[in-house]
Amino acid sequence: MLAGFALFFSLAQLLPLVYALLEERDHADNIIPVAGFSASLALGVCVSLLLWLAGRSYKGQFFRREGIATVGLAWLLASLLGAIPYVWSGAITHWVDAVFETVSGLTTTGATVLGSGGNLTIEELPDSILLWRSFTQWIGGIGIVMVFVTLLPAMGITGKSLIASEQIGVTQEGVQPRMLSKARFLFLIYGVLTLLCGLLLMWPGGMSLFDAVNHAMTCVSTAGFSTRNESIKAFDSLSVELVMVVFMFIASCNFALLIIVVQRGPREILRDTEFRVYVGIIFASIGAVTIALMAESGRDFLDALRGASFNVISVTTSTGYATEDFQRWPLPPITVMLAAMIIGGCTGSTAGGLKVIRLVIVCKLIGYTVRHYLRPKSVERIKVMGQPLSASVMSLILALVLMWFVGLFLGTVVIALDQRLPFLSAVSTATSMLSCFGPSICDVDS
Repeated sequence: MLAGFALFFSLAQLLPLVYALLEERDHADNIIPVAGFSASLALGVCVSLLLWLAGRSYKGQFFRREGIATVGLAWLLASLLGAIPYVWSGAITHWVDAVFETVSGLTTTGATVLGSGGNLTIEELPDSILLWRSFTQWIGGIGIVMVFVTLLPAMGITGKSLIASEQIGVTQEGVQPRMLSKARFLFLIYGVLTLLCGLLLMWPGGMSLFDAVNHAMTCVSTAGFSTRNESIKAFDSLSVELVMVVFMFIASCNFALLIIVVQRGPREILRDTEFRVYVGIIFASIGAVTIALMAESGRDFLDALRGASFNVISVTTSTGYATEDFQRWPLPPITVMLAAMIIGGCTGSTAGGLKVIRLVIVCKLIGYTVRHYLRPKSVERIKVMGQPLSASVMSLILALVLMWFVGLFLGTVVIALDQRLPFLSAVSTATSMLSCFGPSICDVDS
C-alpha cells in the first residue's frame, strides 16, 4: 500500500517537471527546478520499489488497524517526498523549512516560510515551484487517501478501511453504503469545480492562465497558497474576490451533500441541518464584522461589507486568502474572526476547523443535559435531521472535540515558549495551525 502511495505521489511531480522544462529561466541561477523534480521523482520511485519488495509477500487481511497505520504513514511519506523538490532545486535551502512548506500544503493549512527566515519571497520563486506548491494543496484538499482510493481496484485492494481511518464523525462522514463507488464521482465534482473556478478567474476575473490555474487549485481546496506576496490583495479585483467567495463557500460544504444535489436537485441542500446552520453562521459573522468595521474604523457600508465578506469566508472556510491586513482590525471583528476560525466549515468538505455539525451536536447535548437535569424522568433522544444519534457516535464526537481543545492547549503552551510572541498571539497561532487556516493573528516583538 505504501509503495503505491509513494509511486502515485512521485508521478504527480511529472506535471511541474514538464512545466520546469518549458518555462523561461527568469529566476536566480542557483535555483534549478528541473534538478529538484528529477531527483525527487527518481528517489520516490526507488522508495516505492523498496517498499514493494518489503511487502510483496504479505498475504494477511487488511483491517482497521492496518488502515490507520497506512493512512498515518502515507501522509508522513508524502510530506517527506514532497519536500525534496524544494531542497534539491535550491528554492528552500533548509530541509526543515521545506518539510514545513510541504506539510502546510498537503494539510491545506496555507502557512508559509517564504519571505522569512532568509528564504526567498513567493514572487522570486520559479513558476514550476509555485505550481508544485499549489498542486500539493489541491491533492491534499481532496485527500491523498481519497485520490488513491480511485486507484485501488487496479491493485485488487478494498479501500474501505482506508476511508474509515481518514474520516470520523456522523453518518455523512463515515463509510456509507457504496461510498467507494462514490469516491470517483466525488473526485469528478472536485475536478469540475476546479476547472470552473479557473475559467471564471480568467474571465471575468482577468487573471493570467498561470495565476488562474494556481488559485483555482488552492481556492477549491480551501488552502490559500497564492502566487503573489500580498495574496489576493495584489490583484485588487472585485470580480476575482466574488468568484473566490463563491467557490470557497461551495468547497466548504459537505461534498456528499453536493453529490445528492447533483443527483436529486437543489432542494435537498435546504433540508440539511448542518448547511442551514453554516449559512447562518456565515451571514451573522459577515454582518457583525461589517458593523464593527463601520463603527470602529469609520468605513462606509460597501467598503466594510466587501472587506468583511471576503475575509470572513476565507477564515471560516480555513482558506487563508486575504484582501486586507485584518491583524490591524479593531478587537471586536478580530474576535468574531477567531471564533469563525475555530468553528470552520462543514464535515466532508475541504474546510478545516471543528466543523459545524459537531458544534450542533455538542449544543444539542448540552441542551439535553440541562433539560434532563431539570426533569430527570423525561425520556428524550438527541436527533440530527430527524435521525437519532447513538451513544457511540456522540461519544466519538465528544472525544474528538476534547482532543481538539487539548491539542489547542498543548500547542499554545509550546508556541508560547518563544518569548517574542505574546500569549494571545500564541493562542491565535495554535488555533490557526490546528484549524488548518494558515495566517495567524499575532504580532512578533522582534
